Amino acid sequence: MFFYSKCGNPGVPSSKIPAAKKTFGRAFRTVRLAKGKTQEDFVQTSGRTHVSMLERGVNTPTLTTIEGLASELRVHPLTLAALTYAPQPTAEAIASLLERVKAEVAALGAAKFAPSASRSRASSDGRTDEEARSRPPKRPRPRT
Repeated sequence: MFFYSKCGNPGVPSSKIPAAKKTFGRAFRTVRLAKGKTQEDFVQTSGRTHVSMLERGVNTPTLTTIEGLASELRVHPLTLAALTYAPQPTAEAIASLLERVKAEVAALGAAKFAPSASRSRASSDGRTDEEARSRPPKRPRPRT
């Protein structure tokens, strides 16, 4: 089976499309149908043709596209990602995948990425980021 590019020329055979492209399309379609949405409901977000191409695995969504689609579906973007990368769309497979992600983030030192961590860091003049935003630095008094 061949997919066709936007200009109508034969594209890449379906057997050559990377698995993540195909599984994102299936995950998105599954959630879309479960939510009772049609492709036409995404005209403002992505356009029906783009949605169709995403579902068939022809196009690769950007993060911005995934956020827009998830917003329209009223799900978190990670829901679509989890359904894309889980080996099976079961609660157990999703839980296992999320536990793996949780462990990997913890191993990376997740506190380094938290917005609150940057607020408590002292700047070069000894003030925290929050203090630096709220008042100007102290100027040394001239000696008399």
